[in-house]
Amino acid sequence: MTSESITIERSTGTTRSVVRRKFNTTRYAAAAAMGLFVAGTGAVGLQWWLGGRFIESTDNAYVESDISMISPRIAGYVKEVQVAENQEVRRGDVLVKLIDDEYAAKVTQARAEVEVRQAALEIIAAKFLLEAANTEAAAAAVLSAEADRTRINKDLERSTALLVTQSVSRQQHDVRRAEAIRADAAVASAKALQTAQMRQVDVLQANRKEANAKLQQAKAQLQLAEIDLANTLIRAPIDGIIGNRGIRIGQYVRAGTLLMSVVPTTGIYVVANFKETQLHAMKAGQWVGVQVDAYPDYRLVGRLDSIAPASGSRFSTTAGTFRSELIFAHQINELAKSARPCLAA
Repeated sequence: MTSESITIERSTGTTRSVVRRKFNTTRYAAAAAMGLFVAGTGAVGLQWWLGGRFIESTDNAYVESDISMISPRIAGYVKEVQVAENQEVRRGDVLVKLIDDEYAAKVTQARAEVEVRQAALEIIAAKFLLEAANTEAAAAAVLSAEADRTRINKDLERSTALLVTQSVSRQQHDVRRAEAIRADAAVASAKALQTAQMRQVDVLQANRKEANAKLQQAKAQLQLAEIDLANTLIRAPIDGIIGNRGIRIGQYVRAGTLLMSVVPTTGIYVVANFKETQLHAMKAGQWVGVQVDAYPDYRLVGRLDSIAPASGSRFSTTAGTFRSELIFAHQINELAKSARPCLAA
């Protein structure tokens, strides 16, 4: 503040001096600014003391998601690529078609092999019916031979009794005895044929098991061929957006070749790295605020999902500062729908 002197002369011949003081705005502005600074600092300090000192933050965080890498399960030449870069797809949509002529032929071949094995099993089943009839015939032959032997043995007994009284000649008796021997041989032969017939049934049972096993093997080959044929259509495993598409029509690809990626539009989360001194009060389920660099005017809200079981240096070949990954659950803010993996947060 400054002052200035003013002299006033009156009509009576006397004079009087008046001192007028001038207001110094610079000094008052500086004082006001200092007051505001002190008040602001106090408010910030009070806020930190009441809650800020319990909040941990980091700039080392990134938006992440479980990206699906698309690879063929079989080898072949690319016939069609039905999606473009950054195209949105739904689960089950066809992304790539491989030339399927060879795989379709293998399915036809495998199906024909199944029919052949099925026919072989049916032939064995028909042989079983035939052998069942033969087995019955063999059993009947045994009964017939035994009946003949019984009759011939009785004739031999009568002939032997008559030979004592010489009611029959020796020649007739010898004929009866020869017939009895032949009857015994006929019974033995019939029983041998019956045994052989039963063995044949056992062989057919073994053949049926073998044919059935070959049929199952042929069906398995058919199933594998059909799976390979179905795998010529490469489909999206999840809903998402196509990225990193590096496949072209006519290109030869092997099983496991990276064709493209599908980035999910849901299940987005944030991986944040904190120092070990910041982890003592962190727990799963705590509310977390996230600000994505690409959207600085918005604030995402989520919950702390989990803390990594070890530091990043334990999972890599190079040592580094101790960090812990904090995974935030799916965001409840609408802006989360626009978040993309690898965005800084």
